[in-house]
Amino acid sequence: MEAQLKKLKLEQITAIVASYKKGESIAELARHYSVHRKAIRYWLKKRGTYIKPYEKYTINAKAYEKIDTESKAYVLGFIYADGSIVGNALQIAVHPKDKEILRVVLMTLKSSHPIKKYYYNQSYAVSRIYIKNKKLACLLKKHGVMERKTNRLTVPEIKIHTRHFMRGYFDGDGSISGTNYRPYFSVTGHLPFISEFQEKLMKYCGLNKTKIHYYKHTSAVSLGYCGRKQLRKIFHFLYDDATVFLRRKKEKFNKVTVKEEPKTPLEALKEQNKENKTSAEEPTPNT
Repeated sequence: MEAQLKKLKLEQITAIVASYKKGESIAELARHYSVHRKAIRYWLKKRGTYIKPYEKYTINAKAYEKIDTESKAYVLGFIYADGSIVGNALQIAVHPKDKEILRVVLMTLKSSHPIKKYYYNQSYAVSRIYIKNKKLACLLKKHGVMERKTNRLTVPEIKIHTRHFMRGYFDGDGSISGTNYRPYFSVTGHLPFISEFQEKLMKYCGLNKTKIHYYKHTSAVSLGYCGRKQLRKIFHFLYDDATVFLRRKKEKFNKVTVKEEPKTPLEALKEQNKENKTSAEEPTPNT
């Protein structure tokens, strides 16, 4: 232990104290400087630094220093939709049937935090993760995640990963509805964000501008597109070569866009009459 204490130079000790105050954990600092955690704690105490209670869970707090992977972009989009920053903590709550997405979040952050069942009013249960980490919270705020939900959200520019971000947001605050004859795609949010979301769809999918729907007594708005042709464009933009997504939503989306469009009763009748007419005109073979 004494050898490890001497191993650290004065400038390293100063850097350790500064990094710890910015949110890096003792475990991360110990790995970075190749010393035991006790050595880090010793110098923090020696410098009069307040040491937070023992951290039970591990996490890569630097994960969002840059968004360079599909999963990071997707998870950021999902946090925009279903997550929030409260103080220095990230929390995300979903329906228990969508718990698989919380596992994706934890894997992306290399976190050992648990997924817990949380009850609202002792009746409605959700699956939730709660990660208190100052550095992670600060990085997410830099990427546009606000404390709770506000109307200041905008779509971030993430170079080649923009569509993965948009898919993550759709999985959180989007839906596929309507009938097999007229399927409907929609996303909900605040006006500045939804306006930018539409601009991206117009740019990358070749869609026309459509009217944004305003709800009464709330600042939320929704954007929608209908018809198989338009939805098929959105589907391919969001899902082609994608590896991270909410499975049930992709399956529903795929069902209304990839399969052959069902015929209306009138179309079916016209096709049947055409077949009957063709059959009647065919010459009868000589016997």
